[in-house]
Amino acid sequence: MREPERTRETRVTRRASSVLRRARRVGRFVVGSGALGAFVGCRTSHVATPNPTGVVETIFLIGDAGEPDPRLPATVLDSLAVQAAGVGSRGTILFLGDNIYPSGTADSSSVNYADVLRRLDAQIRTVPSGGTGIFLPGNHDWSDGGQGGFFGAATAADGLFVIRRQARLIPRRPKNAGATVMMLPKGGCPGPVVVDRERVRLILLDSQWWLHNYIVRDSLSDDPENGCSTHTMGEITQAVRDSLKTTHPGQSVIVASHH
Repeated sequence: MREPERTRETRVTRRASSVLRRARRVGRFVVGSGALGAFVGCRTSHVATPNPTGVVETIFLIGDAGEPDPRLPATVLDSLAVQAAGVGSRGTILFLGDNIYPSGTADSSSVNYADVLRRLDAQIRTVPSGGTGIFLPGNHDWSDGGQGGFFGAATAADGLFVIRRQARLIPRRPKNAGATVMMLPKGGCPGPVVVDRERVRLILLDSQWWLHNYIVRDSLSDDPENGCSTHTMGEITQAVRDSLKTTHPGQSVIVASHH
């Protein structure tokens, strides 16, 4: 029995809409001199386009950017690079975790280390001269993607050491002149880390720290000078509350994590 034409059209339309939703991964948070804040980039038909001269900060949000094979056409990252270049030093890119698939940053002696660098470098290249790129940890970056041991990668039990390896690697990779790239929170610490821009406060958390089923704390975590500022769920939540209470007048807030 042949399917009615209207039913087939409806199914095709829904499928196309689903594909478009998955493709639109890059969002922007813009803050203007008139305290205008809006997420744009996904659906812009009902959002007024701000005057470029009135925009003081643009925050780009992108997640799972380490999943696509960087040897294939990278439509999303290419689009991000173009948009970020348009705002230059007034822009910050938040990579919301899962920066390296499938199992985080392998050791340099592993056979898939070259693939690790390709995936990471493809993201770092999107940060323009004068811009800032901040990488948040995701579960795959903690080697917790269910594929531990993939081509020499560590297992999830080694996640704390794998995430520290990525944090050390990011600022050492080639980048555009004047660009700044880093991982926050770093060192396998849960956060929060507060980053203040002119009109925006970023409160950054490592949500995999909460969910990881293996070691998340060791002697380095407890180091008084270079260790973590929080160690328990109570300390983390209190620090988030304090960060929200101390914002400046007119400052917008983004609380960001992978999950």
